[in-house]
Amino acid sequence: MAESSLPVWLLDSKEEITNSKEWNDFLQDLYDAIEQQLRESRISSFSDLSVSEQKLFVEKATKAICEGPTHAELFKRVSKSLDRQLNNEVSRQLLEDSPVSTKNDLLIGNTQDGIVSLLKKWPDMRSKLTALFNQSLSDSVRPVAWKTFLENGKVRKKYLQALDLRPQSVISPLDRRISRTLEQLVNSEPNFDDLQGSAGVVSAMRSILSYHHLVNCPSAEILPDAFFYILLPFVLLEIPNISKGEKPSSRIVAQLVEQYFAFLSSLPTFINELINGRQDDQIRTFSKRVANFLHQLSPSLSSPR
Repeated sequence: MAESSLPVWLLDSKEEITNSKEWNDFLQDLYDAIEQQLRESRISSFSDLSVSEQKLFVEKATKAICEGPTHAELFKRVSKSLDRQLNNEVSRQLLEDSPVSTKNDLLIGNTQDGIVSLLKKWPDMRSKLTALFNQSLSDSVRPVAWKTFLENGKVRKKYLQALDLRPQSVISPLDRRISRTLEQLVNSEPNFDDLQGSAGVVSAMRSILSYHHLVNCPSAEILPDAFFYILLPFVLLEIPNISKGEKPSSRIVAQLVEQYFAFLSSLPTFINELINGRQDDQIRTFSKRVANFLHQLSPSLSSPR
């Protein structure tokens, strides 16, 4: 991803920061910390290290100085620069002949654009999204965040290869039953209201759930409704990219298969057991621990009503 694809206000912030005294002071401390590591490791030159070793040295040096004064001053400088450049960009947009958004909307929109561009350029920065924990992500940020967290190229490649070789090989023997269950949910459950009249999105869900049953639980005689509900947020996000009256492209279905499978694999074992309707000692033990914890916090909350 080219640097020019970053928002102008971010590029201006970068230029301002990298030309600042705070940045140069931070770099000097970083160089000194790396030099100290080299001396302690009896290595004559940083270039003698492999790329992975160089990265490790830089990460260790950065961690060593991140609590120091130069890092704190740099953090202040970065915050001030981002705030100033973002507000400059919003002010410029407000001076346009016919601005259609409020200042607050523009601040939020430009910030989201910055987050998306940074995630695309540096996917490893997804860990920074923990700052938004328990907050609703915007429609522009959510797909990029999910893509970086739920990436699994092997799953996507396997699905596409099977689809290309023999389309029937990605369809479960329970495909018709899955289709009927999905139709019932669309017609009766409020959470599925957005799928009404959108045959393309329903087709995508059916394909994903059918392949999920085939690969992940082929011996199951039914597919629990929980799997339908878990998939729903993923397909709702793709509604703008799926034609209402036509089958979705294999690219979109493969992307959803990838994200759905990755999410399911990240669930704790006892959650998967519950979804599949299996109760074992591990689940009962966990449930008792949760109940005891709730009782300690609030006896009235945990007591039966």
